[in-house]
Amino acid sequence: MSIGAPDAVGSVIVVSVPVDPPPISIPPPRPVVIAGYLVVLEAVGVLVLAVVNATSGFSNDSPLGRNLAQVAYYVVIALLLLACASGVLRGRRWGRTPSLIAQIVLVAIGVWLIAPSGQFAWGIALIVLGGVTGYLLVSKPANAWINQFPLPFAEPDQ
Repeated sequence: MSIGAPDAVGSVIVVSVPVDPPPISIPPPRPVVIAGYLVVLEAVGVLVLAVVNATSGFSNDSPLGRNLAQVAYYVVIALLLLACASGVLRGRRWGRTPSLIAQIVLVAIGVWLIAPSGQFAWGIALIVLGGVTGYLLVSKPANAWINQFPLPFAEPDQ
């Protein structure tokens, strides 16, 4: 982009300002789209957890500050998951890695629910959800899709 401005003599001085190219968006394959919607489902689940935590905390006379902090934490996590899902669904490469890390955490939470907590149904459900979503994010079509993007720090072609 060039900007021109007259100087004191009347001639125009041209200054070039580099403009970043628009972000690259490549339509994701079906497994990645399904994974994106599963991440949206996980975000909705975290929002439900926030509502349950708020209602049970207010009804059990737990400290207000701690209750609000937990609810705010869950809302932030849900918003971050929604952002990652949005990136994946819009065909942006940046959404895949944090979504994949969320699946690893989800599987770990599922294991914790089974082993020390004895919540077998919830634990197995979270392990299956995280495992299936993680698999979809690293499947062959997902890897082929991600390999279509230019490398983030590679030298531009001359």
